[in-house]
Amino acid sequence: METLVSFRNHGQQIVGILHRPDLDGTAPGVVLCHGFTGTKSEARWIFVRLARRLASSGIAVLRFDFRGSGDSEGEFHNMTISDEVSDAKAAITFLSTCEEVDRERIGILGFSLGGCVAACVAGDTPLLKAVVLWAPVSDPDVQFAPFLTEGITFPHEFSPGLFLGRAFVDELPRVDPVASLARSGAPVLILHGTNDQAVPAGTSQSFVDARPSTGIPSERVLIDGADHLFSSAGTEEQVIERTVSWFTRHLAARSVEPQRTITYADAGVDIEKANRTKELLKELVRRSYTPRVLTELGSFGGLFEADFGDLEDPVLVASTDGVGTKLKVAVAAGRHTTVGMDLVNHCVNDILVMGAVPLFFMDYIALGRHDTQIVLDVVEGLSNACTAAGCALLGGETAEMPDMYKPGEYDLAGTIVGVVGKREVITGDRVRRGDALIGLMSDGLHTNGYSLARKLIFDIAGWNTDTFVPEWGKTVADALLAPHRCYLHALLPLLAHGMIHGMAHITGGGITDNVPRILPAGLSARVQTAAWNTPPIFRTLVRFGNLTVEEAFRAFNMGIGMVLVVDSASTGTVLEELTATGETAWLIGEVVSGDRNVQYV
Repeated sequence: METLVSFRNHGQQIVGILHRPDLDGTAPGVVLCHGFTGTKSEARWIFVRLARRLASSGIAVLRFDFRGSGDSEGEFHNMTISDEVSDAKAAITFLSTCEEVDRERIGILGFSLGGCVAACVAGDTPLLKAVVLWAPVSDPDVQFAPFLTEGITFPHEFSPGLFLGRAFVDELPRVDPVASLARSGAPVLILHGTNDQAVPAGTSQSFVDARPSTGIPSERVLIDGADHLFSSAGTEEQVIERTVSWFTRHLAARSVEPQRTITYADAGVDIEKANRTKELLKELVRRSYTPRVLTELGSFGGLFEADFGDLEDPVLVASTDGVGTKLKVAVAAGRHTTVGMDLVNHCVNDILVMGAVPLFFMDYIALGRHDTQIVLDVVEGLSNACTAAGCALLGGETAEMPDMYKPGEYDLAGTIVGVVGKREVITGDRVRRGDALIGLMSDGLHTNGYSLARKLIFDIAGWNTDTFVPEWGKTVADALLAPHRCYLHALLPLLAHGMIHGMAHITGGGITDNVPRILPAGLSARVQTAAWNTPPIFRTLVRFGNLTVEEAFRAFNMGIGMVLVVDSASTGTVLEELTATGETAWLIGEVVSGDRNVQYV
C-alpha cells in the first residue's frame, strides 16, 4: 500500500510517500534520501521501483522530498546540507513512530548528495541499523568547487530555473560525511558505477577506509560500466537487488546487544574535538585579559583579583542574558562572530545603567554537534567585545547536547560582573518631574524582537538572508546581524560628572516596558515619537505587520538603544558631550506626572 504522507520540520511541510508491506505485525523501515536537484522518485523512477521491491520483501519505505525540492515546502536556493540532514532525521522520526514500523529496525539509503546526507545522519543516529549509499558525495567542498569560483554572485543560477544560495556554498568546508559515517555502528553498503562522471567512483573508497576495524560489515561494490544514474543496461537491476538483499539481511531481526563498544562520541558528544577546540580558543581569550586575571582558560573556575583601588564602598553588579532568536539568523547566514559581540555589549549596557563598569565576563555555548569553526567565530566576537570594553573574558562552558539541539544549531548566554561605588549606584531615585529624556541611537534591532522580525521578513515577505533590500541599502543578513551597540565609553564621562539621574537599556519590551523600570512612583515618561529619525528597517517591519504604535514600541527599540534621564537644564551639555564621543542622540521627551508608564505623542 502506498500513501501520501507529510510531516513538518523547521515550520515547513515535507511531503513523502509511505510504502507499507502487506503483512501482520511490525516491519523494518527504510528512509530514502534523493540527490542534488532530485526528488522522492529520482531519475527514471528508480526510487519508486526500489521502494516497491523493498515493500514486497516486508520492509516499509518512506521516500520524501527535501525542503525546497519536489512537493515539499521551501525554496531550493535556501537549501543547505545541514538542512537536508535535519529533514532526513525528521523523516526517520516520522517513520519510526508509524505503528506498523519497528523503530529498532530502521535503515537509510542516500543517493549522490543524498548519500552525503545519509552518511552525516548515520554518524549521529544510533537508531539506524543499516546504511546503503549510492554513488555518495564524500567531499562536498571538492564536488561543488565550481561554485566556489571568485566572482560568482548569489543566488546563482546554475541551471535554468534552479538557483543556489550562498549559505549552501559557505557551509561546504564544514561538512564531513566520511568522518560522520566512521562513527556509525551500522553495517554499510556502498554501490558506485565505474563510469560515473558526476561523482567519480574512486572517491567513495574514503568511506570504507575511515570505518573502524571492529567487524562491522562495510562493503563497497563497483558496478562495472554503470554511470551516475545507473541507467546503463542491466545496472539498475543489480543495484536494486543488492540493496534489497542488504536491508533484508541486516534489518531482519532485532538486535538487543550492541555490535561494538559504544562510546560517548556514538551518543553525539565528541570530547576530544571539544578539547582541541579549547586549545585554539586560548589565544582568543587571552586578548581580553587584564592584569587582574589570575588563571588560564581550562581551570575549574576563573580567578579575578578583587582590587578596586580607591573606589569607596565597592558594590558588585552582575547580570545574565542571551541573544535570543537572532541566533537563528546567524545560523541561516552562516555568520557567527557578531552574536558574540551582541552578547557582551548587551550585558555591558545592562550593568552600565546602574553606573557599573565591567570587570569580567563568562559565556555558555550549547551546540547540537560540536563545530569548531562556529565556536571559534563566536568566541572571537566575545573576545573582541570584551577587549573593547576593558572587560576580561574570564572563562566559560561549551556543551555538546545532540538530544537538545539539531546539528548546526546552538544557544548562547553569558554573565557579566562589574563594580560601582555604593554612592554612585544609579537606581532612578533622583528622577524628578520635568527631567529630560535623551535617546541614543541603536544600530538596528540589537538583540530583541527577532521572533516577530523573522516572521515578518522570512514568512510574510518571503525574503532570505541574501536578499538585498534597497530601502535599507544592505542585505537582510547585514541588517539583522548588525551588532548590539555598546554605550560604555560614551557614557563614562557623564557618569563621572554625576549628570545622569537614570538610564534605561532598551531591550525586550522596548521603550514601553524598560523606561518605567527607572521611574519613581507617581511619574511617567512622555515620548515624542517624531523626535528622531526611525531607521528604515523598523518602518519596513511596521508596514509588513501593520503594527500599532503600542505593538511596535514594545516589540522593537525603534531606533533608540538607550534612554537617559537628565536635569532639563543639562540637556544641551549632555547632547554636546554625546556628539563629541561619536554618538547620535536626541531630546525625545520628558518626565511627567503619571502612573509609571510611557505616553507616546
